[in-house]
Amino acid sequence: MNTQNRLSVKDLLSFEFIQALFNHLMASDRQFKGLNFNLKAHFRGVHAYTDKDGHLLYFKPRFAKDGNKWIKPMYHDNSGFHVGEPKARFIDGKKPLYNLPLLDKNTMPKPAKVYFVEGEKCADALTNFGITATTSGASTSLKTTDLTPLMGCHVVLWRDYDDVGDKWQTELSQRLHEMGVSVDVIDVDTLAKEYHASTSQIMPKGFDVFDYIEILRQQGNDDRHIIDKILGLPRLDAQAYHAKSAGVNNNDDLTSIHASTTAKSTTTSTGDNAKDSEKWGELIPFDEVKNVETPFPLDAFPKDLAHVIERTAYYGQVPLSMASFGVLGAISHIGQGFIDAPYLSQGYNPSSLYLMVQGESGSGKTQTIKITHKAINDHEKQSYQDFMENKISYENEMAGKTKKEMTAFKNQNHLPKDPRAMFGSGSIQKIMQGFTDGNYLNASYTIDEGANLLEGASLKSETAGASIGALCDIYSHGKAERITISNGNAQAAYDVRLTLFLSAQEVALKPALNDIKLNNQGLLPRCLFAFPPDNRGIRQLIKDSPEHDPTLQTYWKKCHNFLSLPELGAKRKKMAWQAPALAIAEKFWQAVEVSQTKGGINEHYKAYASRMVENATRIATLFAWFKGSRAIDEADILGAIKIVEYSMAERRRYSEIVTDITDAERLLQWLIKNAYKPSNHGVGRFFYSSLQQALPKDLRAVQVLDNALETLSDGNYVCLVDMPSYRRTKRVIELNPILLTA
Repeated sequence: MNTQNRLSVKDLLSFEFIQALFNHLMASDRQFKGLNFNLKAHFRGVHAYTDKDGHLLYFKPRFAKDGNKWIKPMYHDNSGFHVGEPKARFIDGKKPLYNLPLLDKNTMPKPAKVYFVEGEKCADALTNFGITATTSGASTSLKTTDLTPLMGCHVVLWRDYDDVGDKWQTELSQRLHEMGVSVDVIDVDTLAKEYHASTSQIMPKGFDVFDYIEILRQQGNDDRHIIDKILGLPRLDAQAYHAKSAGVNNNDDLTSIHASTTAKSTTTSTGDNAKDSEKWGELIPFDEVKNVETPFPLDAFPKDLAHVIERTAYYGQVPLSMASFGVLGAISHIGQGFIDAPYLSQGYNPSSLYLMVQGESGSGKTQTIKITHKAINDHEKQSYQDFMENKISYENEMAGKTKKEMTAFKNQNHLPKDPRAMFGSGSIQKIMQGFTDGNYLNASYTIDEGANLLEGASLKSETAGASIGALCDIYSHGKAERITISNGNAQAAYDVRLTLFLSAQEVALKPALNDIKLNNQGLLPRCLFAFPPDNRGIRQLIKDSPEHDPTLQTYWKKCHNFLSLPELGAKRKKMAWQAPALAIAEKFWQAVEVSQTKGGINEHYKAYASRMVENATRIATLFAWFKGSRAIDEADILGAIKIVEYSMAERRRYSEIVTDITDAERLLQWLIKNAYKPSNHGVGRFFYSSLQQALPKDLRAVQVLDNALETLSDGNYVCLVDMPSYRRTKRVIELNPILLTA
């Protein structure tokens, strides 16, 4: 099995890995973010699933807080973290058992005995005492797990004390029996009686292996006594267990103490609700659902840049989206001076980007720029020092000369010009003047306090219209004009470039994003957006220095090498297309066009959508250039498309131009109202195809309906299920039963 470019089990133990994983989940998993976990307080461990030789296949991080837990399968590859199981890595499509290398019968103690429990935490609790233990993970995952490594072993089943555990044990014991595997089960009902006798309390529902060991520790037992008690627990062989499950037993004593949690439920939907609590989770208020960041597509970036983003997020303790926009801002600042971007087959545009990211005071904006723009800052500093030395030398040469000599000297020696081209303050007018004065050909307005621009004189004074127009012109045409009130006889500069990287607090961004002038004159529609979650309160103190990080050192060196090259000005190279990449871009153009039609996802955002393809070609150009390619390939444009789609989703999410009730809320009201119709697939169940016919017309559009369903699913209001059928798989929307118990 190919294990190259994968994490190892050892990697899972490093703090660096855990921090990167936490940052990824905060940025990409809505349920995880909604539970407000703190890494230091709520991280419980990572469970590794490997092949028989110990090579990591996937893992399950575990977080727990106030009775809520989050544990899902994940894996990592060249493009980063992914939630889900890497089925391509499984043999015959079957998941491996947990602790699979321990099940090698050549190395197991004889006779080969394995405890099979519900969940990794319980398996670890036993293996910590040298007892071989395994699990399939969730109680519902038996059918998808390869159980054949258990053949030739004697298996002891130890279920949780609840109905789900009883069902799990019955199914598993039957499957193992059919495989010819010898099976015993821990008699949990008898254990419950002993628990009551020793504590005068009822054994809690869900009581498991881990809980049992904790009780023994609290009673003062050492490891040797705990092992003896585990090995001496009452057991039933398979035949006795199945007879007992069928009702041939005397459980009256326990029943008189407490209604047995293993009794089969006779309730209908109410009982099912209790069973399905893990499936559904708590309802998340709509305000919280609507404000969850769009999952950030780290895999959109070339591998080297993706690693830089991860390292920046780690050292800066910032979301991936903030780190990625920092990287985009840096490569735009540098790359705009060397390369122009093709717009489909219709000429060329500057490769410059306009970026806006939200970040509150102290959220890591400044640290992000320090890391991603370090090479640029170092270059600016050195260039300024050289300029000052040349200026002093020039002034010294001028001193003592006669007027005639001074004139002759000036004609032969131009006054040195300040070469700095990255600005964190000042007006748009001043930056444009630097272009027209010939101080620089390429510049960036990189600012971590965006209110200085958004609420400053440039965009608020009587020259605001001219400032906005100037920003739009230089973005689209590479032309800069000195801004005056009348703009009459203004000086101009051509073939110049400007990158805008603006980080701002919500109090500054919110009014700007709803400013008619900024929208209608086209400045905001040219921008890419990110509104990441606020990491304050969940960050960890990072004592390592980014200065010594090899990934960042390589990135800074590459940036420095580019900055050391002479500027090309009007002779910038023109990036080419590989034919398959151009076909993808053209197809994307058509898709964006359709999205702006009535009922389309971008119907109300046409100004923004109309810039999506252009921004995608600019990003793809920068990716190709930074890799050293002469043409945009498929990976470049596909990654760029992911980023502009992310930005567009963020812009829609943030907009205040919404109705008092969202599409998702209207859909939920309709589902509840129509939950009991006999045409449904059971109470509270709907076929997706039927919804498209029955819903109000403005909710039927595929993109509108899918987005509304996604919001409801994120909030645990509905569950989306694919149901196999005679002809094809049907999609079923299942309403959370708690919504039907009025």
